[in-house]
Amino acid sequence: MFQMLPAILVLALSVWGYFQASALSPIDLSQFDLSLCEK
Repeated sequence: MFQMLPAILVLALSVWGYFQASALSPIDLSQFDLSLCEK
């Protein structure tokens, strides 16, 4: 179980980096900021 945690973290970081590198990142970031401001 513990051996799978590093792999999951690396996968999450790679997906996060992919979304940041994509062209939709500004729109996604703005939506996240709006959701944070509403809360």
